[in-house]
Amino acid sequence: MTSDTELAAAAESLPEPEPVDEDLAASDPIATGNRFTAQFDRLVHRDIFGVNAAVLLIVLVPLVFGYYARLHYSAYAFPPDSRYYVTMALRDLGFSDADALRKQFANSGTIAESWYFAHSDPTWLMVQSRMLYPFLAAPFVAVFGITEGMPIAAMVAFAVMLWAVTRLVQRLYGPTAALAAGGVLGACGFMMTLAEAVTDPVAIAVLALILLNLPLGRRARPHNLVLLALLSVLLELSRQVMPTAAGLAFFGWAWAVAFPGRGRSRRWRNDWLWPSAIVVGTTVFVHLLEGRFAGSGTGSQMSQVSADPGQVAWTITRVDVLGMLQGDKALSALLAGALVFVLIRFTDVVSGVLLGAIAGTYLVMLAGVSPSHMRYEAIMFPVAGLAVGALFHRLAPAALRGGVVGDGMLRSDRVPAVDTWWQRGPRRVPVLGVSSVVFLAVLVGWSATHGSASMAGAVPTAPSAAAALAGDPHADLPDRVVPAEDILAGEFTQAEELIKGNNSSVFLVYADWRHPMRYRPLTSSDPEWGHRGTDGTVVMYPGDLSSWDWVGLARSFTYDGTLDPSTVKVTSRVTSRYGEDVTFTVTAGTGAARGVHQGHATVLYPLRARVPGIVTEMVFDS
Repeated sequence: MTSDTELAAAAESLPEPEPVDEDLAASDPIATGNRFTAQFDRLVHRDIFGVNAAVLLIVLVPLVFGYYARLHYSAYAFPPDSRYYVTMALRDLGFSDADALRKQFANSGTIAESWYFAHSDPTWLMVQSRMLYPFLAAPFVAVFGITEGMPIAAMVAFAVMLWAVTRLVQRLYGPTAALAAGGVLGACGFMMTLAEAVTDPVAIAVLALILLNLPLGRRARPHNLVLLALLSVLLELSRQVMPTAAGLAFFGWAWAVAFPGRGRSRRWRNDWLWPSAIVVGTTVFVHLLEGRFAGSGTGSQMSQVSADPGQVAWTITRVDVLGMLQGDKALSALLAGALVFVLIRFTDVVSGVLLGAIAGTYLVMLAGVSPSHMRYEAIMFPVAGLAVGALFHRLAPAALRGGVVGDGMLRSDRVPAVDTWWQRGPRRVPVLGVSSVVFLAVLVGWSATHGSASMAGAVPTAPSAAAALAGDPHADLPDRVVPAEDILAGEFTQAEELIKGNNSSVFLVYADWRHPMRYRPLTSSDPEWGHRGTDGTVVMYPGDLSSWDWVGLARSFTYDGTLDPSTVKVTSRVTSRYGEDVTFTVTAGTGAARGVHQGHATVLYPLRARVPGIVTEMVFDS
């Protein structure tokens, strides 16, 4: 038997190991590969904000490159609606009303005057409460400017939405299903086309966060309830999409009652009761509160829906679905996959949430009257992403499945074994509640006195000085003086072009989109015939008219296209610094009915270098 002394002596007789050349080891491809593999393995198995790091990179990195290309090489990001949000963001930053309007026009090229922000205007009353996006966009505008700051804010919102959906799907079904859901959702064309200066991306992100806090696969904790209340308010302060949020929450509760799962009794007081009650109650309350302040603003188009709801629904569905199938294959796959999941797992609570979101979204679509090319439908896409993740979990091979919900049937009694940091400490919920109230107070208080404050009161149609808000600090002096007869002749010419189908945009500029206009309908087929006053005239907002009504208005202005613009003759004139109030004659009609007609009009001189004058009254004698 060898003694310890002999072992020690043998060890001392061994040759010293050669020193390791660290530079050589670093250059060894095998060693380098092993280190890279180990680091990659750690990355793959690491979560970032609750999402597998590899999944998050695969989903977000292509989107970031796409957004970079969009900002620097691609599309215009300021549709007509953006005139409100750009101006609101600038006013939130402290710019004066006049400077905000001027900067908005210079950067987006879309006309917006102070009367667009009048508290008597139905559209402004509807838009006024959408203060969240301009408020969040203000810091981006301060850093990057209007051209990049406004769309970057929308892009950040989309990134938050993708994170929330992948986070939820991974929590329920594992990282592979999260990759499938996030990959399809991130590949949709709307992620690029809606990354512009509109409120939709923020509303979609807030809805995704609501979805993340619902009792899907686990019981909602007190902090989830507080967050649901906060997010429900923020959703209504971003866009009027209450039906979608209320529908998905209510249907989730109804599915939990109707299909509680094998071996469980039906209970109406289940884990979905309080979360759904908070979402439904808060969104409905805030929506009604907005409607009370907005008056007819939020429902000004519903009369068109009630006149022929079947035709409106069919037109919207046909145009939007066909456009989606032709132009956005990923979106088609997203919605098709979501509907397939409903068919094969109808009793799953995810199916109920999706059907509720669809039902609510359809009400939003109908309220919009016209096809939106999937813009209105986009609010429910986070729910569709969840359903696609659930479908992948259901149909994928067992080796690719994961998550705590092994059978694909969501239950609401799976409380996490380990509390998150929100569950640590007895004061977490009161602190969160107070913080939410303070944030809402700052948001509403600042916006109400800055970006969301009205610039004008009731805007008259005549005389010209009053119609241009003379004496108001927001009134701008005209860019140039153009005689009323030239403005009227130009408008009549463009009206005839619209009737012929040659052009429409210039006529719309003469009849400003948001300045109220008084005119006298001449026949029962003319727009607003049923809303005439005792004098036979009607005050309307041209922007509220449908495309066909614009043609009807052009026909009314030109006696069904028979008016000769070259015969306009002013017979009396009252001039101000802002425009003219005139009586005039014009020749119109055909055959024996052709003759001279008289009327009076109020015109405003052009306010911008690139636009014509504005007609605010056009009344032919009856």
